[in-house]
Amino acid sequence: MDVLRPELGISKYMRGYVTSNSNPHHEALAGGWNVATSLPLSHRWSAGCIELLNAKSHYPFFRALKQQRLVLPHPIQPLCSYGSNLLSGSQEKETSAAEETLELLEWPRVCKAVAEFADTDLGKERIRVLVLPDSKEDSEILLSETYAAVFMNTTYGGAFSCGVPQTSLIKHTLEKIRKGYVVSGLEAVAVGKVLQVSQSLKQSVDSCSRIDRSGALQPLLRLVSPLGTYHDLIKVIEDAVDDHGFVKDEKHSELKQARIQERSIELKLRQLLRSILQEKTGIAASDQEVVNVDGRLCLALSSELWNKVSGILLRSNPSGTIGYFEPTTVMSLNNKLNEARALVIQAEYNVLLGLVKKILPFIDDITTTLNIIVSFDVIMARAKYSSWMGATRPTLVNVDSMLEQWEENTGHAANLVDDVDQVSSHNYIVQLRSALHPLLAQQHREGLKEAKLGLKLKEKMLARLHSRAVTRVDAVNEMESSLVVAKNKVAALEAAAPRAVNILVKRKTRVVTITGPNTGGKTVTMKTLGLAALMAKAGLYVLASEPVYMPWFDNVYADIGDQQSLQQSLSTFSGHLLRIKRIRAESTGHSLVLLDEVGAGTESTQGAALGMALLESLAESDVGGSLLTVATTHHPELKMLKYRDNRFENACMEFDEHQLKPTYKLLWGIPGRSNALIMAERLGLPKKIVEDAHSMLGVDKADLNQIILDLEQTRMNFQHDVALGAKLLSEAKCSHRKLIAATKELDEFSMALQLSKISRISTTAAVARSTLHRFAREAKQK
Repeated sequence: MDVLRPELGISKYMRGYVTSNSNPHHEALAGGWNVATSLPLSHRWSAGCIELLNAKSHYPFFRALKQQRLVLPHPIQPLCSYGSNLLSGSQEKETSAAEETLELLEWPRVCKAVAEFADTDLGKERIRVLVLPDSKEDSEILLSETYAAVFMNTTYGGAFSCGVPQTSLIKHTLEKIRKGYVVSGLEAVAVGKVLQVSQSLKQSVDSCSRIDRSGALQPLLRLVSPLGTYHDLIKVIEDAVDDHGFVKDEKHSELKQARIQERSIELKLRQLLRSILQEKTGIAASDQEVVNVDGRLCLALSSELWNKVSGILLRSNPSGTIGYFEPTTVMSLNNKLNEARALVIQAEYNVLLGLVKKILPFIDDITTTLNIIVSFDVIMARAKYSSWMGATRPTLVNVDSMLEQWEENTGHAANLVDDVDQVSSHNYIVQLRSALHPLLAQQHREGLKEAKLGLKLKEKMLARLHSRAVTRVDAVNEMESSLVVAKNKVAALEAAAPRAVNILVKRKTRVVTITGPNTGGKTVTMKTLGLAALMAKAGLYVLASEPVYMPWFDNVYADIGDQQSLQQSLSTFSGHLLRIKRIRAESTGHSLVLLDEVGAGTESTQGAALGMALLESLAESDVGGSLLTVATTHHPELKMLKYRDNRFENACMEFDEHQLKPTYKLLWGIPGRSNALIMAERLGLPKKIVEDAHSMLGVDKADLNQIILDLEQTRMNFQHDVALGAKLLSEAKCSHRKLIAATKELDEFSMALQLSKISRISTTAAVARSTLHRFAREAKQK
């Protein structure tokens, strides 16, 4: 292969493979260098170097460059250095543990879901890579912006739409204007649209803020305050181009005259072509016979008429039945038409050039305006998503101040309370009541919506069949069966709604150990907490009931799933250890760490010991520790850490022993116990095998399970007593309210009776006085 031949000039080989239009450096290539003729058109000449679009398929070219040890001219040098990097096998920078965690928790999917609520393409692009702030203050600013947008949407009549979907085009247009390039009519219209939207946006926010007295809209008001009014500039753009990007000529005499001349010549040319067709063939010409081919007006003739018109055959259709002829007599007029068109193009160019010169002084302000619109769109998208999901605004608690100001006022018994309403909210650094995994909730909502739409469609189709005068019985039966299937699908989806969990972490807790059966919801619970932390940090509302309390975590780290790697010769256990090592190297006393099946994948005793040591190290608040660690495990030894260190807490996923299936309810304060032997017995495994398994289990583990069972029973009894006490208290309050009402009614009745007596006595006295006066008058008269 002819790869590099210094004796040949580059121009011969570059001509077909590199485009150097308007490039000041293209002359530098004409100096005795030959790039392989095998290079495809996917190599572009740009900014003085070759931009390689598909480098991996051209290793031979790079190898040849290295073997020759040639120093290429400057414009092509970047290509060789890039290829050298490929040959040396250089790899990308290793992904951090925090970045890997975003993928494990499926954070990009959440961002993509939020992006669907954005109106602008730049807004969608920005949301797909939502920036996680570096400070608690920045996250609180984002949350206040989201709250302001939610308040504006819900209070003042619907979500505000930015109405500028092609913001990336506008951004590119502004860059062209900044460089002095002339823009198209559509690009100029887009700039005017941005200015109009900015005015509408500012007016909307200003009017809402004048009505609002709570100050909730202040974040949005601060955002749009730099927006100005550009009535004159908008008028200039509207005078130059219409809404479709067509350059107007009403106020531009040069363009108007050029278009009049173009239309006049074209009309004359069409008339001439029709007359030629009528004269030569005897056929009355129509607009279908006069066509434009490559900018020249000509006649579309069938093959039998080709010899009747003298001229040039410009083109024919694939079958050869139609030919496009330019008669000799119209060639000069076609040339004049093209000259007139060129004058029109030049005049339009002059109008757009003048428009660009008028826009250029405002380019910085317009760029700022565009950025504000996109930022507003991002805020609105967060608000729309939060409202659509029925989420709650989180409160970011300051853990350090909590620990300094508050004294612990709950004993061990308080840890056994599962009724979260019985404990004051300020005792928790994490409070997520009825929390849902956002992706599972969204998936269920969309699936249920689609199923209900399908059901409604089938109901309409069945009603249409019944309304017909004549209907096939088998068609009705088939549709009724289909309707039953659709109803069952909707019912199944409604029954399979994601289960909410209560995640309640006390302020002294640093490590939570979750136990429970496989597929019981442990991993989903951890992912729900991790995503809630990320959502709160990014300014999104959290899917949980009010109130929501959560610390601000500097980073979230997770070791979830199978880390086995055949390429790196890693077992599952080794893969987990390497990731945990990286997590501890990055985590701090303000991090959230999520560990799935800690200590698994190896011999149980050593795995449990390693897990205990790891969790104790993560309970520290310095580098390598965490603010909160949540770990799932099946090791019973890890459950006992709580009883020797008050920084540890236990929780378990509830298991229904009667139905032999998990309930997906998270119980706090006690560890879960193994249900394997119970399941074996309930499923009918021979009693002898189950008894042997109990005996082989060992006294210590049996005692531990008995302790757990006793604790669970104590907890259930305590809950029963609490529920009974709450019921009695409720009944007592109800009786007290009834007693107060009866007492009030009795007092009112007594008062009314007293007033009635007084009234009757007064009436009787008045009558008696009147009678006495009458008797006295009669006696005087006698």
